[in-house]
Amino acid sequence: MPVDKPSCPPRQCWVTPALSRVSCVNRLIYNKLSSSLVAVVLVGSSACHHQTPIESIVVEVTGDDFNWHFHYPGIDGQFGTEDDMHSVRNLYLPDNASVTLKLHSNDYLYSLSIPDIDKQEIAVPDLEYVMQFKTSEKNTWELKGDQFCGFSHESLIGNVYVRNQYEDNFYDW
Repeated sequence: MPVDKPSCPPRQCWVTPALSRVSCVNRLIYNKLSSSLVAVVLVGSSACHHQTPIESIVVEVTGDDFNWHFHYPGIDGQFGTEDDMHSVRNLYLPDNASVTLKLHSNDYLYSLSIPDIDKQEIAVPDLEYVMQFKTSEKNTWELKGDQFCGFSHESLIGNVYVRNQYEDNFYDW
């Protein structure tokens, strides 16, 4: 007897990475148990690990106290909601997506550059600058930061991790 594929609506399984995956699998098991015992096969599988491909993403980037702070919209695609994600020093991006980085600064003048793709922009207090580019396949790029005070700060140097959206769920870092 063939096992039909689960029909989880896109993104519904990933509202919060830890809890929704469980509730989606539980919902599938309940639905399957009501008709047959085939549901046992779904328990350990990646039945609901799919997601709608991310075609574009906006990341808010803030220089603060010689660190880069990255603020990402969560699965709902909106900023300021419970599922927002944050990272410091390292930037995480989905592959094959249009990227918009909105640069700000809370204190000093900074520059952010990604030499591997020949992109550079500044961050200035009370102003917003934008850097746009497109990612391709899974990769790791060097992220360089600098401030204009004349001293070097290693905390402004990190990596850009371009993650495969299907092999590594983008929201699981």
